[in-house]
Amino acid sequence: GGVSSGGLPANVTDVFGEGLLLPPVPLYIAGEENASVFRILSHNSRMPSKLLGDVRALVSGVNVGSARLQGLVDRFGSSGIAEAVDELLRHSEEMMGQAIRQIPRGKYRSSFRIDDDGSGNGLEYEVVLTVTASGDSIEVDFEGTSDQAAGIINSSYSQTMAATMFGIYACVGLDLPLDEGSFRRVSMNLPFGSLVNPRAPAACNGRIVTGTAI
Repeated sequence: GGVSSGGLPANVTDVFGEGLLLPPVPLYIAGEENASVFRILSHNSRMPSKLLGDVRALVSGVNVGSARLQGLVDRFGSSGIAEAVDELLRHSEEMMGQAIRQIPRGKYRSSFRIDDDGSGNGLEYEVVLTVTASGDSIEVDFEGTSDQAAGIINSSYSQTMAATMFGIYACVGLDLPLDEGSFRRVSMNLPFGSLVNPRAPAACNGRIVTGTAI
């Protein structure tokens, strides 16, 4: 959908050019496809059969996952599963804390300049990052980063968080568990309205540029 095939136009200036936007709507009702929503999807794609095939494959995956999780609950009980999850997250948090302790305490500051955003305005943008290591936790502060771009290089909160955590894992150990327990040891400041946490309806399909800078 959107201006270009694949939803990845290089020079749009808002999210509306990037493809179809849907608020939360029921894709299925009582196990049956919501025909109205499926029609909307198919009418906004250049390859509707492949799009709907992808959607149905995702639904199948979720249904299998749901069945397997229900099987665990039936076997161990919901309280047993909750206890196991809590223990896994606690263990991940402890492992991340131990890894972070290998970083000498202090503040580390760096930046990366992006020479274009695709909009044609000729502006450059900068990702500025200060990492404060204080024992078994770190703070990541993006204060000083450029305001959000007119073009496609904006990185939403979730994408910035993912790029940041990957950078941390790359430094302290890619074999660490990747879950919420590890995230508890990292705090982030992402200024709203900046390149790393833009206001809607910012274009974001080129977010990999800013993610790579992070």
